[in-house]
Amino acid sequence: MKYKIRRATNKDIPEIKNLIFGVLQEYGLVPDEEGQDSSLSNIEANYFGKGGYFAVLVSFENEIVGTISVVRAAKGEFELRKMFLKKELRGKGLGKLMMNFILQYAKSNQCKKVTLDTINVLHEAIGLYKSYGFKPVKPKIINDRIDQTYELKL
Repeated sequence: MKYKIRRATNKDIPEIKNLIFGVLQEYGLVPDEEGQDSSLSNIEANYFGKGGYFAVLVSFENEIVGTISVVRAAKGEFELRKMFLKKELRGKGLGKLMMNFILQYAKSNQCKKVTLDTINVLHEAIGLYKSYGFKPVKPKIINDRIDQTYELKL
């Protein structure tokens, strides 16, 4: 296999930010290091330290080409976050590979429900979420990066 999923570390932060911020800008969205993207400043504390997980998809050359994570939102509930994939790799099944990995992680940690926030311009991601059975629910917040919320009962 040309790609593998591994646990992210704080050493990966510059490459992770570069990937995520590049994809955001590709869709006309603005990176927000002080707000919505502040969790990226310390992945080990903000994800693993709070019972969540942050995975990276790496190429055979060890380049980070995708990210996916979950944080514990409540007992039995995780929030899916930071699912990003390089443009040239979309539509090749790698999003499914990452989604299968993170949903298996959630199930193995007694998760009963996964929620996620997204925005309408992320068409490919929304299509993937729906293909997994995520259903739209009323968003708790709406801003320049969130206009939709979905949930999946496991």
